[in-house]
Amino acid sequence: MSAHCPLELVCFVVRAQTHSLGYSSSLSSAVEKVLVNTRHRWYMWHIMAKVAEKVPKSLLGNSEFKKDLNSCIWSELIEPTEFEDKWKTVMETYELEGDEWFVSMFESRKFWVSAYFRDFPNSSLIKTNSVSESQNSFFKRYTQSRANLVVFLMNFNNVVDAQRNHSAKLDYMDSNTTAKMKTEWSLEKHASTIFTDGAFKEIQEQILEAYNHCSLVSISNDSSPEVYKVLDHFSNTWTVTFSVADSVCQCGCKMFSRTGRVCCHIFLVLKNKKMRLIPENLIGGRWLKSPLVKAVHAVQCQDVATHVYVDEKEKAQAILLGEMLGIYQAVSVDIDQIHELTSIVREARQQIFADGVVTSTARRRN
Repeated sequence: MSAHCPLELVCFVVRAQTHSLGYSSSLSSAVEKVLVNTRHRWYMWHIMAKVAEKVPKSLLGNSEFKKDLNSCIWSELIEPTEFEDKWKTVMETYELEGDEWFVSMFESRKFWVSAYFRDFPNSSLIKTNSVSESQNSFFKRYTQSRANLVVFLMNFNNVVDAQRNHSAKLDYMDSNTTAKMKTEWSLEKHASTIFTDGAFKEIQEQILEAYNHCSLVSISNDSSPEVYKVLDHFSNTWTVTFSVADSVCQCGCKMFSRTGRVCCHIFLVLKNKKMRLIPENLIGGRWLKSPLVKAVHAVQCQDVATHVYVDEKEKAQAILLGEMLGIYQAVSVDIDQIHELTSIVREARQQIFADGVVTSTARRRN
């Protein structure tokens, strides 16, 4: 597994098979029992495809109706109460209050409307079937429809090897490519050193948004945590809290909890606090360069520590490598700190290997 092909399962998206896209209690019960850490969510594409069949012909070409409906259904930045108000307005404006299908969809809103999934991690959510179709096309290059089980397994291994090879190439590019900076913020430089190229480009967009379009409306630092009001490009004002004690930052837009990426509102607050590095609690592990190496060497996960390493020496090696990796990432954006760390490491090496501690070639190689 790598940062380019994460395997974590965070949401279960299903197609409703009944004519009215109704809710299947048996399927929901199965999801709750088997996939205990997931939430049952209906397939948005099929629901929106039904809209054209359910609305009057006079609305089919109405761009304003499509815009208003999409703004309340797809938006991840509004709370459920705000969605309900917008939905009511759309139904009244376009005279759809009594439509049976729209009434049933509103009653089942918790299974498909984005506003009801704001607090749930959706970074692995597939919103269309384009990804599955892409995988089908990919597998067809390695398999045949009439292959028996043995041949299929052999071909499947080839598929896995190909994907791992592609992931390794991306990891290599991440480690040997220097991202182009678009601001003077040290936060951007830090992000470029720890996140994969694809993740960094998305995070960089948030940094640019904060740099060019966001502004602080008010600051209340006489309490703990501190409270900031941030105005963004869309004239929305968001509340961001910052804990001075542990640098924990939270935003009302909930982008970080939903996608694992820091929003522009938090970046502006971090810049105002003159922070040079992104706090560790805002980094996570999903989008980091070579997360497998970090997960194995840092041994912060109990499963890794318990099931992977079988003796104390290997555990100690893993802890040491994790510490070294963490220090390197922390100082890699500051040339002075890099020189200082290099000096410390050289001094430590001289102390450890002095007086013939490592004498033989075999021990030195070990």
